[in-house]
Amino acid sequence: MDRRHFLKSSAGIAAAIAPGTAAARADEDIGAPSLSKSVQDVVLSSPWPDHSGGYADQVFGFGQRLERAADGRLKVHMQTHTGGVQDDLANDQAILRFNLTHEYVALHPAFGFFAGLPGGMGLPFETLERWLIAGGGGTLWDELSATLGVKMLLAGHTGPGLGLWSAQPLTSISDFTGQTIQTGGLADEVVKSLGGRPGRVSSHDLPNGLALALARGDVRAAEFGNAAHCFAAGLAEQVKYCTATGLNRSGSSLTVTVSQRVWERFGAGMQAILTATAAADARRSVAEASANNAILCQALGEVKAVQFYALPQDIAGVSDRVAEAIVADIAARDRLSARINQSYVSAKVAQIGAGLFCNAV
Repeated sequence: MDRRHFLKSSAGIAAAIAPGTAAARADEDIGAPSLSKSVQDVVLSSPWPDHSGGYADQVFGFGQRLERAADGRLKVHMQTHTGGVQDDLANDQAILRFNLTHEYVALHPAFGFFAGLPGGMGLPFETLERWLIAGGGGTLWDELSATLGVKMLLAGHTGPGLGLWSAQPLTSISDFTGQTIQTGGLADEVVKSLGGRPGRVSSHDLPNGLALALARGDVRAAEFGNAAHCFAAGLAEQVKYCTATGLNRSGSSLTVTVSQRVWERFGAGMQAILTATAAADARRSVAEASANNAILCQALGEVKAVQFYALPQDIAGVSDRVAEAIVADIAARDRLSARINQSYVSAKVAQIGAGLFCNAV
């Protein structure tokens, strides 16, 4: 797999691995052990083009590690995808979709619990992972994902990340009024409550599309992952103000998604490899962010002259209140959402209680 020469179109590879072809028939169950089986081709699709760095580097690294973990039984072909999240999933082709979990909130708002909730409702990665593994969250995520006919695996996390970038500092709620703000997931609802308009600059306009949109004023403010992601997007080359925290202040998760039919064809062996590789990459991404954020933020300040400042209290206060209202609304949507909310709140209360106990000791 060559980082600089990955596929721009999956037409050829999709034809080769579509159900009914010789390749698909030869590896109908790629999870069953057999020395005679040929290499299975898999497309790893993401919205981030090769030249963008940051998120694209995470996708490429995952593909490399997946190939190594499969010990020659998988060949991963990178693809940049411009369509909606369902386009890759509504077929039987061996396509893994790697993207921010926020993208699924439009299909069902309860995905926000797994993507990262805004304001004070979010969970830090360690608590999120613990909830998914040992607190019942993973089973609930599987149940919610099954309504779309897909399997989802946590494969990355931004960590707390950076805040809102802008050409001029944000001083009050009035700076949001009528302005385009780029965030992600349910934080869009916070933007609306502040009088702003949620917006997106396409990943295909990177590496400097978002930075230029901020400099021109087309986008008033934007969140874009952690310090490494912001460096890769060239934000500090165009704008010089960034709040210390954002609307998604606990960070955002990244997911590898595959259609349920393909997941079942993989078999238990390959399912275990995919699950383990994704889990290791999630931890890796947080460890790298933790190790690098302080150094990169110092460089942003000293070398790029970025000015970091506190998110204005009125904006932070509205963010917290709206986040609570959003979660209450989702919990009332249907029975599954209510169960997810109940389990999530239990995990959050346990996190807070553990912190209080440790501080008391």
